Amino acid sequence: MLICDPWNKEVVWGYSNLDYYNQGELAHGSNIRLPPGYGDGVVNTPAYSWQWMAATYQMAERYYTKNGLPVTEDLTFDMNKKNELVTTPGQSEEAYTPLFGIMQPGVQTVRLYLDREPRFYANLGITGGYWRAHTVRINTIMFANTDGGFNSSQHTTDFLATGIGVQKLVHPESQSNAWQRVIHFPYPLIRMADLYLMKAESLNEYSGPSGEAYEAVNKVRRRAGIPIYK
Repeated sequence: MLICDPWNKEVVWGYSNLDYYNQGELAHGSNIRLPPGYGDGVVNTPAYSWQWMAATYQMAERYYTKNGLPVTEDLTFDMNKKNELVTTPGQSEEAYTPLFGIMQPGVQTVRLYLDREPRFYANLGITGGYWRAHTVRINTIMFANTDGGFNSSQHTTDFLATGIGVQKLVHPESQSNAWQRVIHFPYPLIRMADLYLMKAESLNEYSGPSGEAYEAVNKVRRRAGIPIYK
């Protein structure tokens, strides 16, 4: 919600001079459609849930691991197996506890999607995860003819090409059928996190690594639920 919550306290500079259609490109260009069986019988047409703007594979890899490290630097994360198909633990299994609320139990996904930092699951829509939109939580699977995947009966071109959605740009109450049902928000050009990171970079360039520079970065890492630098 830090992106799509209008004028939240962490937005320093937001761009709100957007009409419904232009600003909606972000929201309904990213949003998946409401799958059958959700929303108490609400019929969801392709309008304003286009499933066009997907995240790249490179972006999925840029998020940190659960240990707060890049995937290429965390020795506990085997990049050679990143595309292996795996099944998440069942709901009654102890191993499922850290996945509760971010990954579905007992579903097939890829190893790249496991053991990642909180922002990965909050910002992206992935197979085996959840997508919060249309006022409900959708059990997302990006395979064809599934909840989030390509469905030829709805439209031949509306699907996320990489199978990875950009969930952070979609307000969870946005719905389809009419532009009036899309929740709009000022696009945050600068957030508080940007200021802290710019401060850290400036301090590092001026006087080299220091406790003050690290603390500016750690403010952002704490906010994101990532282990801090020590």
